[in-house]
Amino acid sequence: MQGSYKHSRWFPGSHTALLVPFTVVALLLLLCLPAAPRQLPLPTFVPAKLAAEAMPPPVALHSPPAAHPPPASAMAAPPPTQHEPAHSESRRERPGPPVCHPDCSKYGVCSEDNHCRCPFGRVGKACEVDFLGPCRQTPQSDAHCDMVATRSCECLRRCREFFCLGTPSTDKGRVCHNNDTALETLQDRPCFTREGLPPEEQHSRFPEPGEDNVKCYKGDHEGAEELPCSEAAVHRRDVTRPLSACPSECNMRGYCMKLTDEQAPYCHCDRGYTGEACEKEEGVCYKNCSGHGKCIDQFCHCKPPYFSIGCTRSTVYPAYYSIPSPVSFQIYMYELDTSWAYEHQQFPAWKNHDPIYTAYQQFLDQFLNSSFRTEDPSAANLFYIPMFAYSYSSNTGQASNHLNAVIHHVKHAYPWWNRTDGLDHFFWVPKDRGACDLTGDALNAIKVTHFGLMATEENHGTLPPLGHPRYGCCNPHRDVVAPPFFDYGGDWSKNTQEMGLQELLEGKTRLFFFAGEVLHDDLTYSGAARQILHNLTKEWADPSFEVGACWVKHLVNRPQSRL
Repeated sequence: MQGSYKHSRWFPGSHTALLVPFTVVALLLLLCLPAAPRQLPLPTFVPAKLAAEAMPPPVALHSPPAAHPPPASAMAAPPPTQHEPAHSESRRERPGPPVCHPDCSKYGVCSEDNHCRCPFGRVGKACEVDFLGPCRQTPQSDAHCDMVATRSCECLRRCREFFCLGTPSTDKGRVCHNNDTALETLQDRPCFTREGLPPEEQHSRFPEPGEDNVKCYKGDHEGAEELPCSEAAVHRRDVTRPLSACPSECNMRGYCMKLTDEQAPYCHCDRGYTGEACEKEEGVCYKNCSGHGKCIDQFCHCKPPYFSIGCTRSTVYPAYYSIPSPVSFQIYMYELDTSWAYEHQQFPAWKNHDPIYTAYQQFLDQFLNSSFRTEDPSAANLFYIPMFAYSYSSNTGQASNHLNAVIHHVKHAYPWWNRTDGLDHFFWVPKDRGACDLTGDALNAIKVTHFGLMATEENHGTLPPLGHPRYGCCNPHRDVVAPPFFDYGGDWSKNTQEMGLQELLEGKTRLFFFAGEVLHDDLTYSGAARQILHNLTKEWADPSFEVGACWVKHLVNRPQSRL
């Protein structure tokens, strides 16, 4: 076959993997450490004031595009990029709890870099500015930028502001130009506005029948066409309904929705809630916040002195407090604000997470309380950047803009990347083509991907050459290939592990099984492997091969081949 997927450092299995064994990943990462000695830090630390002066000027939120109705003349929210550099923590003399603005704990969590880590949608030194407030149904609801439900026009504008910021290294936004997740393509997304209310009160609760101060538009841009709100409620197959049409108004924990081909509305619950009326709470935060905080969406509002993902830390260390041990392998994880990297409930303008791409979640969950983790960055052998890249790219979009924006922040807010130019840093890129679209500084780090695609000039099959001219998208001397996640559940794993080879073979009724589209017109998707196998089965005319077709109603009505 001409498939171009090769594995370098790989884990047994692919879609059949039950979980990613954290210790195996960690040991493979150890093998990826740069061979050159670590660069020594500067003899003195750059004072915070000088460090701030040396940084490129922060990217200000550009003025929202003129729209009908007009947007706010001025937004009080500072841009997500205007974070105080972590260098301010350098004057700490001994380990201890973090110190932040006295009002930080009202909404946020005092993080290790002397910065108040805010829940998604809030910004400011004490998270006092609810920048994505218009994306909440009520002031108490969660803020989201997904586009399943029809939202207020002010919400669309602010989501674009929030995600479409560039950096001094790129004029492209982090999500704006990312193919499937492109917010810039949604300027014709229907939305509504309540006339007479200020921008911060333009919440996204869909209008109820009889509201006479509401107008709906085909997009939030200037001169947008006015629509009947019944038309504005429809987006593809989803129809937004007033909350009053659903049981208990979904307890204000979700949107009331229906499908175009169905009559009954249902509650589309926010993450963390379930039930017919979103009445049941379920823990969705890592480690259930370790008993030290309250889970809000997927943000742990930790009680001081706890912080970090899952409220798994309580101590901050001075810079260069120690040195890495030559015998103890340690990994330090950066503490990133939600405006930089966050596990969104749904992709901006896309859909829910596909479970097979959640191996990075399994890794993070095991890492948080692992003995490999260190709270002291100066003792670390490797540095883990929790990018949550899948939330910004899906499995087929581009992640490069988001990754480079985060790395730009890490380079200027912390001293660790610059010592080795990122060679001792790693992050996950869990999508089909892995690191193929990465550019700039992101190429220096260790990438953990799923398929190890190596489409070079000499070996690319039907795919175009991608990535580096010598090794493609996966450097076998630097990168790690991990299997996608698939939880079979039950006793499948236990039973098959206890079976011998003969027992396994005797129990098999099929040697090979495939379910999915052949995609006759798209040879690049599988490197032509699907089409070649499909054609071979026809040539062989072997009666033991069963080739059928089925329909998947919830996607689109198109046949799939089952070999």
